[in-house]
Amino acid sequence: MLCAFIAVCGVGYVWQKNQLHELSRRKATMEKRLWYLRVLNSQQAGHLMKLQSPRALEARVRELGLGLREAHPTQIVRLIGAPAALSDPGPGDTGGQYARDGNLSQR
Repeated sequence: MLCAFIAVCGVGYVWQKNQLHELSRRKATMEKRLWYLRVLNSQQAGHLMKLQSPRALEARVRELGLGLREAHPTQIVRLIGAPAALSDPGPGDTGGQYARDGNLSQR
């Protein structure tokens, strides 16, 4: 009976060590994947910033031939109570406001 108890304890110990080894291997794999995804996310964020830049948007408008031009000041409607970040263009920002060629009142 004592010999069977020792054998069962030995098998349980080996199984537990095997499980710990497997979990540590899976943890290392997941940490590598997390690192890769963080790097990829950082690269994608940089690419998104480039695509959202006024220069890139203007180039894309010209490339697609959308017929957009910079809006005339009389075509811009300012909302009262709009957050300052939305109503005030930043340094070097042309405002990014466009209108179709032609007079809007004729629509």
